[in-house]
Amino acid sequence: MHWSALEFDVPWAESKYVSIVSFDVAGEVFDEMPLPEEIVRMDNGRLSVYLAVLNDLLAVFANLNKALGHPGPDSVCSIWVMREYGVHESWTKMYSFEARGLVTNFNGFTRNGELLMEIGGLEQVSWNPITGQYANLPLPPQSDLVTVIESIVSP
Repeated sequence: MHWSALEFDVPWAESKYVSIVSFDVAGEVFDEMPLPEEIVRMDNGRLSVYLAVLNDLLAVFANLNKALGHPGPDSVCSIWVMREYGVHESWTKMYSFEARGLVTNFNGFTRNGELLMEIGGLEQVSWNPITGQYANLPLPPQSDLVTVIESIVSP
């Protein structure tokens, strides 16, 4: 299991603290992995980080929301994958793009690698990283997308 841990304006720390916390269920041990330095250096006041799996690799979706009235895109997004699990130096930036609106949620990836996002708190969209095209998803505004992973282990 993994969680992103973001702490901002920690009074006793000189720098911002951004990492991934993992829990090894079998060994019952917590561990911590730092995020890529480029993400850590982003303006964390408006930074959102989401964890996902892309092509069986741990992935991070980083979303920097710009202030309203700021010229340019509402959100600058990047996708990173950890090529070798647990090796900080293996973080690789896969994609970087400017969203067509304010990204308010990231719901993961499709099997073909498209990103599923919520724009402006109302619109569910997919983004194809190969073509750069968006597609509206015909979902009600209050729907939740859930990641389903096949397993041979019965519940």
